[in-house]
Amino acid sequence: MEHREGEFRGQRGVRIWYQVWRPEAPKAVIALAHGLGEHSGRYKNVVDWLVPRGYAIYAPDHRGHGRSGGRRGHVDHFSDYLDDLQQLIALAAEHEPGLPLFLLGHSLGGTIALAYAIERPQGLKGVIASSPGLRRRFEVPPVKLFLGNLMSRIWPTFTQRSGLPANGLSHDPQVALDYLGDKLVHDLVSARLFYEISKAGDDVLARAGELRLPCLILQGGDDPIVDPQGARDLYERAGSADKTLHVYPGFYHEGFNEVGKEQPLGDLWAWLEAHLT
Repeated sequence: MEHREGEFRGQRGVRIWYQVWRPEAPKAVIALAHGLGEHSGRYKNVVDWLVPRGYAIYAPDHRGHGRSGGRRGHVDHFSDYLDDLQQLIALAAEHEPGLPLFLLGHSLGGTIALAYAIERPQGLKGVIASSPGLRRRFEVPPVKLFLGNLMSRIWPTFTQRSGLPANGLSHDPQVALDYLGDKLVHDLVSARLFYEISKAGDDVLARAGELRLPCLILQGGDDPIVDPQGARDLYERAGSADKTLHVYPGFYHEGFNEVGKEQPLGDLWAWLEAHLT
């Protein structure tokens, strides 16, 4: 397995760091979008499962995350994520000409991937959303929502802790320990980021009928971070004639890091194999 790293300049000159895992002779390419507060290095299970099976993986750290530049936990516009991803996809297509290209996103990355697939589907063979961040599992008091939206306009970089529970990622306690000890992970969310990702989740569901690409949705049934109903609503509303939903009973937020991760990883691989041509 070949591994390499690189950088490019995204919107407004923000430095975007990415990494690539590549088999000797790839048969397809996956662009991977990670979740809120984490980074591309947390997808070892996906890499170890798919790369030996012939898939090259190109994975950026989003702006404000991991090894990329930008203020931690902040984005000016949700479309910045899409623009950065478009550059990464163009780079992957240049390095792997003629290969089928899929988009895989988890949590916030799932929202990014779905928004991208709706707005910019050209060149993609399909999209996979793992526990997409379309609806929050927890209720935010209306007054806090109002203040958050107000702060997004008058003080967009005002930042608070996200409060996401590390023990809600997986039933494997080591996952939470590794997450909490990972110096590239943060739990910061600016007022603008909170507003932008909340609006993006609503927009994806409102525009799901425009999603025409083949679509695979993977969702933990007991996810304490995102509401599994969001995945179900997406499946019901998606305009694609080729759509699949797997809900895993008892699973928490990170199916690929769960006890029993072989099931979603196997379902992902089987779906990819069925959509290569």
